[in-house]
Formats: sequence, structure tokens, C-alpha cells
Amino acid sequence: EMATTYLADKKLILPDLRGHGESDASDGPYPMELLAADLAGLINYLEIKSAIICGHSMGGYAALAFAEQYPQMLAGLGLITTNVEADDEVKRAGRYAQINEINIKGSIAVADSLAPRLSKIPVVIAWAHQLISKANPNGLIGALEGMAARLDRTHLLPKINVPAIVVAGELDQITDVNASKIM
Repeated sequence: EMATTYLADKKLILPDLRGHGESDASDGPYPMELLAADLAGLINYLEIKSAIICGHSMGGYAALAFAEQYPQMLAGLGLITTNVEADDEVKRAGRYAQINEINIKGSIAVADSLAPRLSKIPVVIAWAHQLISKANPNGLIGALEGMAARLDRTHLLPKINVPAIVVAGELDQITDVNASKIM
């Protein structure tokens, strides 16, 4: 599923990644390479030759995998509050602990832990909590498994030969702005 908006002679395509929104939430894991292949399939289906791919958080991990796997289809890259490094053992263990919580409590487990870290604005936190709590547990689990297993793509950054931008906030509660500056 996707929403499309036309900007002058350009299209803005906002796909629901596998397991998210209205897209299928099949059993996982959802490796970033699979999400990148899904994006490439969508781009091919829409008969688009190349695209500027922007991704926030996990979407950034998928965008990096896309940049590595499909450089001929990449016209630009936007990485928004994300990072290129693989999870360390502590972060990976946290993702698997969250999977266990989802198996016990459902999607509300992710909503309870993630929503308060997405903003300091109460109405935004409440909106995010509601959105996440409605997510398909299979989709959340597949995404967490895929993120836990993702590759370090630090080596890719110097090879990117299209316009690219890294966006981060100093007050971000999840992504370290210094890691973004290094990227």
C-alpha cells in the first residue's frame, strides 16, 4: 500500500514497508535486504528508472540496503535519524527481549516503550502510542528480527555517488546526533 502525492513533475511515494501500515505482515524475519528488494520491486512496478530514497530509523536501514543492492536505481539518499552500524550485543538482546514482550502483551509492549522516546510533546506521544499499538504483532516481530540481524554498512558511505543527506536532532532520544555527524 502507498500514498502518492505529485510535486511539480515529481512523485512522492510513501510506501508502507512490509509488516507496517496496510502492507502484509507475514511471518518474519524482514532482513533489510528484503525490504530493499520490496522497494526495488515497487519502483520497477511503477516504471520508475531511479528514485531518491529517504528512510527514517528502520527505513534508513532499508534505504542503505537499497543503496548497496540497487545503486543503478538510486538518484539520491536521505538518512533520517538512523545509523549505518549493526546492532551491538546489548542492542540486539534488547530487540529480542522486546520480541518476547510482544509475544506476551502484543503490540502495546512496543507502544509503551517506543512512543515516549519519539517526542517530548504529549499529543505526539499519544498519537504514536495509538498508531504503534494498532500495528500487527507479526510485523513488529519481523522488523525487530530484521534490525537485530542487519549488517554494518559503514563501508558503503564513501561509495555513495549520488546527492545524500543525513538528518538528526540534538534532542533525539534514540539516535545519537554524533553518530549522524560521523555519517
